[in-house]
Amino acid sequence: MTEPILTGGDLRPLFRALFAKRFHLLAILVAGTLASYAVLLLVKIQRYEAGAVVAVKIPTIDFEFRIDPNPQVAPAYVDMAQSDALLYDTHSLMARMRRLAEPIAKEYELPETMTVKERDRILRALKKNAELPDKLRKAAEGLAEDWQRECFVEPEFFLGLFEFDKDVVDQVPMYIMQESFTVKTNIAQQTNITLVNQPFLNLRVRWDSPGAASVFANLWATLFVERANALSTEMGYSTEESILKESSKIEEEVAALHKRMAELEARPEYQKLLGARAIENSLYGGRARLDMYGYVELHADIGLQSGLLGELNRLMTESSRQSGKPAEEVGALAAQAREMAGRIRSMTEEARALRGEVADFAAEYRQVQFEIDQRNRLMAERLTTAMFSSTRLKSGYAVPPMVFVERAIPSTHPTGPSRAILALVIGVLCSLLYACWVIYRGFLVPAVS
Repeated sequence: MTEPILTGGDLRPLFRALFAKRFHLLAILVAGTLASYAVLLLVKIQRYEAGAVVAVKIPTIDFEFRIDPNPQVAPAYVDMAQSDALLYDTHSLMARMRRLAEPIAKEYELPETMTVKERDRILRALKKNAELPDKLRKAAEGLAEDWQRECFVEPEFFLGLFEFDKDVVDQVPMYIMQESFTVKTNIAQQTNITLVNQPFLNLRVRWDSPGAASVFANLWATLFVERANALSTEMGYSTEESILKESSKIEEEVAALHKRMAELEARPEYQKLLGARAIENSLYGGRARLDMYGYVELHADIGLQSGLLGELNRLMTESSRQSGKPAEEVGALAAQAREMAGRIRSMTEEARALRGEVADFAAEYRQVQFEIDQRNRLMAERLTTAMFSSTRLKSGYAVPPMVFVERAIPSTHPTGPSRAILALVIGVLCSLLYACWVIYRGFLVPAVS
């Protein structure tokens, strides 16, 4: 049996050394906690979070059928929202609004930096000022979009523009924005039974000030909605244009084939072909063919009448059933059947001869008809796809899929652990470091020496 590395006798001096310094450990814990809490009160480490909600609408084909958003689209939306260009445009718009609002801020003597308590006090004063809305509306005339002017005239948004540090306004903090701007989405949650649709994007911003976080969140979410809808519009029109170009090309090909068919029908062989068809229809009966193309393809061959062969079969059947009737009636039916059989033989020979004369012409004519049918099939599929796609795509470019649902509101409650918890953690770490030093000096060094 192996001996333990450390026994109770070996650990007893360690606990004796720690117990001898118990008051020092407690004093360091209290002093470290209080000192770190005092430092945390002076250092601005708190961050605030604000979020805006964007909805991805469900395209509706009709009143009974809808298309749930594709789960594979969610990563594309996230990548678009967190792209560097969109973050850069968000910062640029914030800086432009800040410059428009600076004259009003100087008039009201807003401080360059303010605490959360000062912010609440200044915001209450701004809301009571009756002249502020008119001044903000006049300054907002320099903005291009209606939604930008609507945001600018809100006191919370106006004050939030001055909760950014001057360095943040003058220079784009791209790496900070990439870490602080997050997107949470669960557009479609697929289970073994069904597909639960949750078409929302939560765009959240964490910043040093509640007003600054809400300003960034609102600008970021609205610019994202504009960009996503513009992309849907561009893709919708390009797809529709591509479908129409393909349809026009097929229409030109069909028109050329119809001209070729008209030229074939003007030749003498076509009349012989029609004569052969007429004889065959008399012999075997007329038929009609039905072709339907699209998402559901249907082909049907319908017989309209029986023809001479069917009539011959009927006479032969009747004659076989006339066993108990007079011989005159039976003989009349038999004679009629023989006469019809002779007509059928002569007509069959005539049709066979005509078919032999126009065999090459018939093959060429059928090939042209086949090519027309193929293009009709393509046209039907394209048109059906165009009709289906137009109702689906126009949900994206006539009625864009992105909708700005809820704006971000400044929240004075900071995110993350509080100062008290951080100070206690720092105090515990200080006491642990002191305990390690006590063990090193009172236990490990004597053992080595």
